[in-house]
Amino acid sequence: ALPISAAAADAEALARSLREGRTPRAVTLDPATARCAQKLKVALDKSRQATDVDTVRHVLKALSAFSKMRIIHGPLLEKVQQLPASAWQQLQINELAEAITSYARFQVTGGPLPLLWAKVLDRQKLSRAQPRALVNLAFAAVGLGMGELDALKTRLANAVSSADLSRLGVAEVAKLAWALAKMMPAESDDNVASCAQKLATAALREGRRPATGQSLAQLLWAMPRLNLPDPADHLWQRAAKEASPLGRDAFAERLRQAAGDVAEEVRVLRGLADESKAPGMTAAVLNAAVLRCATAGKIPEAEEILQDMAIKELWTPVTYHVAKKLSLTIEGRPSFPGLVDPGQGAHKYVRAAYHALGRASAGDAKSVTAGLEAFSNSKGWLKFGAADEKGDVL
Repeated sequence: ALPISAAAADAEALARSLREGRTPRAVTLDPATARCAQKLKVALDKSRQATDVDTVRHVLKALSAFSKMRIIHGPLLEKVQQLPASAWQQLQINELAEAITSYARFQVTGGPLPLLWAKVLDRQKLSRAQPRALVNLAFAAVGLGMGELDALKTRLANAVSSADLSRLGVAEVAKLAWALAKMMPAESDDNVASCAQKLATAALREGRRPATGQSLAQLLWAMPRLNLPDPADHLWQRAAKEASPLGRDAFAERLRQAAGDVAEEVRVLRGLADESKAPGMTAAVLNAAVLRCATAGKIPEAEEILQDMAIKELWTPVTYHVAKKLSLTIEGRPSFPGLVDPGQGAHKYVRAAYHALGRASAGDAKSVTAGLEAFSNSKGWLKFGAADEKGDVL
């Protein structure tokens, strides 16, 4: 066997072990992985100029394996980046899709490869792609910024319009819808409309388990951007009726879309509270619902939520503060300060908020930030800064 084929086979065996129960850390630290990486480096040196189809296929098998192990192999990436257009054109579409998907996992940006791939992915090649290959290609194209290159996004939309999506799972449909919406926001092109309608039909197909979690969030986000707001509403209503839990990602996207509609915001928040397992999180979400009602002047609705929180003993120091501001006296409320421990299973940031509440003085911002700093230093690191838009949000 060629050295490159043997090294690729070793890499594939290591990647397969992840599906057999080994952890990524165990595979990374396995001495066999280091030996495989070195073996591959030597093999790549020996086949530096080779671009025949067999050599290329072995290189791409190694690329796929190392991407699944989340291990960056510099010489391997360099070899892939140096392959000429002719090497890519000789591949079958599913091989090409796997190579592009594997490369995208490394989050390498820039360079000539994305444009080269966009040109190679012509209409004829895409028409032969299996639906799952289209899903992976579209998702990878977003990460590599390929949508705008050589009109690839339009060809992908055409390919999806012609594909049989009936065998895709709901998570794959959601992933595909999200990727296409990222590449083609608010475009009224007929090809996009046909593609979007096909995705909506696949997502709402009778007999299919409703989307939940991240998949539901992706569909809720994508459908309005593909000019299909009604399917997004149907997806939400169907999931709320037939599935549980919906997941915080779905609630977050629905809440974002409900902005300005206080009644819908409160419904979404109360639904999220019902799914929250930690009492501290449930209380925080319901406090947010009360605040929205109060800001909109819906005092009876705020009072109803406060009464429900009293029955379930979910009042916190914040709840008392809000009730006092609204001049509401709720019968059966727990003794002040109420809930000061977020409970088992609470997220780190929820625990941090309660930590600050228990130590800070009302109205004293410095004491609040000091409480959060203390939590970060002693109980669990918190991310207080970042660059660009994320930094602005933090």
